[in-house]
Amino acid sequence: MYACEMSTHPEQRRRWVPIPGQRVDSTDADQNEHANRLIGQGPSNEAIERLPLDIAERQPSAAGVAKTLICIQNWLNLVDQRRSAETTRYDVAQLVKTNSKDSSSRNCSNASVTLNIGEATPPSRLDGTKAFAKRWASRVFYETVDFKETWYKVWLGVVTLTYLYNLVTIIARISFYELEEQLYVVWLVLNYISDAVYLFDTYVELRLIFLEHGMPVTDWHRVMKRNMKTKPFALSAVASLPTDHILGILPIGSSVVILSRFNRLIRFHRLVQFVNFAETETRMPNLFRTVQLMVIVYIIFHWATCFYFLVSLAYGLESDQWVYNSERILDVRFDCANSTCEQPVEVIGKGTCDVIGYPLLLKHYLLCLYWAALVLISVGEQPFPIEIGQYLFTIANIIAGTLILAALIGNVRIVIASMNQQRSTFLKCFDGVKNYMEMRKVNPTLRKRVISWFTYVWEQKHAMDEDSVMAMLPMNLRTQMAITLHIRTLRKANLFKDCDPGLLTEMALKLRVQIFSPNDYICRKGEIGKDMYIVKQGVLNVVAEDGVTVLVTLKEGSVFGELSILDIPGNRNGNRRTTSVRSVGFSELFVLSKSDLFESLEKYPTARRLLLEKGRQILRKDKLLIENEPLPKNVFDYVEQEYDYESLNQLSRNIVSLKRQLADKNLQVKRTCDLAEQRLLQLEQDCKSNYCTWRETC
Repeated sequence: MYACEMSTHPEQRRRWVPIPGQRVDSTDADQNEHANRLIGQGPSNEAIERLPLDIAERQPSAAGVAKTLICIQNWLNLVDQRRSAETTRYDVAQLVKTNSKDSSSRNCSNASVTLNIGEATPPSRLDGTKAFAKRWASRVFYETVDFKETWYKVWLGVVTLTYLYNLVTIIARISFYELEEQLYVVWLVLNYISDAVYLFDTYVELRLIFLEHGMPVTDWHRVMKRNMKTKPFALSAVASLPTDHILGILPIGSSVVILSRFNRLIRFHRLVQFVNFAETETRMPNLFRTVQLMVIVYIIFHWATCFYFLVSLAYGLESDQWVYNSERILDVRFDCANSTCEQPVEVIGKGTCDVIGYPLLLKHYLLCLYWAALVLISVGEQPFPIEIGQYLFTIANIIAGTLILAALIGNVRIVIASMNQQRSTFLKCFDGVKNYMEMRKVNPTLRKRVISWFTYVWEQKHAMDEDSVMAMLPMNLRTQMAITLHIRTLRKANLFKDCDPGLLTEMALKLRVQIFSPNDYICRKGEIGKDMYIVKQGVLNVVAEDGVTVLVTLKEGSVFGELSILDIPGNRNGNRRTTSVRSVGFSELFVLSKSDLFESLEKYPTARRLLLEKGRQILRKDKLLIENEPLPKNVFDYVEQEYDYESLNQLSRNIVSLKRQLADKNLQVKRTCDLAEQRLLQLEQDCKSNYCTWRETC
């Protein structure tokens, strides 16, 4: 065999050389020599001179094309063989390296192995990390964006935090001049970061996929073209304009530059998207709504605080009682009088207390926030305004605060009602049961057991009405949830191990949860079986007739009672329970009733036959089957059932035919009535004309 060898000299061609240890045939050598000519760097000048002049006019022959294809195929085979040879050499190198380590650890100096193999470079973790980073970079920077992806949800949270930063700091930097002067570099860095986030988010919005006829469109050009025409993208583009950076070049005041950043607040739709997404995705929606309400309240108070300080600056700080006055917020003072002085003269002229002064910015903000909170919630207890502008500003704050307070109270009521709705419904039912037991004079022991059952149900969060919750889901999602939760458990029963998957799905949809208290009997020996049970949680004991001896302990995943609900012909027990099962503590069981099982079996007659036959085998193995008992005629009467289905289908077809005939008759009657009405109108017109003629004649 041959391998390709590239010469280091720029004027030399690459050539095929034989691989050591491989047999070389003359035919292969000729073909590979021809391949070397095909894939070489090109013919030499002497060869070009020796070419005939009419070579450009020649047509390629079929033999030449076939020969070329054969050479290309051989070349591809050689490449694959060379790759496999390199992999083999790498494996051998690793084996020799391991053996050499083992031999050196045993100090066997006389056992040395020398193999002439090339360098083997194992794949490094760095290559895998680079591939992972490259794949993620492609998804984040180049591919279309699916709003269901995890990284997009995290990114939406980052954009929301950036928007809240601008919402809080822009108005604060305009109002409180100390904030801008003391942290100018910090604001500059944070502004550049937020602007970078806005720019990249605009690019992300441009690549968001959309739904067309219910199907996601992922074509890059269609997505870009469609998103560029949407209103959210236009708002994001306007919000990303670097207005403050442009105005910062001009010789204008810093307040105007900061004011020019108000276009960053246009990206409000991204905040709404994040709130809607978080309410549906979070596992604690009530906590999220509470935090959301607190953030809204703080932002409203914060803006009112900044506006109040701006108005105070306009009228002059401490100019009257209504504007900001530092006398309302004093510094902290500590008594430091020296009680060991014998004469008061010794402390004359010395301070008797230490003062801890608050920062001026903190005083400004806290006092203004206090004023805004009192005015917005209409508490009052503030100095009266003096000038007309102060009155107008206060009235506007009171009106806005009243509306905002009404909306906040409504939201708080909704949050509290949603938090307590389940508890209030449960307590209403609980109180009704307690009143009933009190009215019927139930004995204290039973009353205590009922109360303990209710307490367990509430503590384990089983008070939710699962049927009403599941009824909201479409059938396909309910089916998927039932398959996920119950199919494996149903297959644990020997009777349903190899059952039809469709029948198992029907049965899983009909399972219901039932909770038993300690020492409750799930079933007793001799009772007629009406339900089968699957242990979801808890421990059950199979007890003897004395009620003390424990025969078997059933734990999570155990299935029992399935043979008693099948009505198997020849059962010696006659569908009665053979043992008693008692709950040790609180236990949760999935229950499948006999009627639900037979309703499911009606749709799967073949599966019903197999279940009955498998049940007979289980009874025969336990010697509980009467072999000679004649079977009822309708046990396996599936022909009659199919005939009934055919009759129903024929009946439905007849009903459709009758409806069609009735529609035709109605159409005929309508046409006849229309024709009679037209004839009656014509008759009336003839009568009127004849009457007029008769009057003229007379």
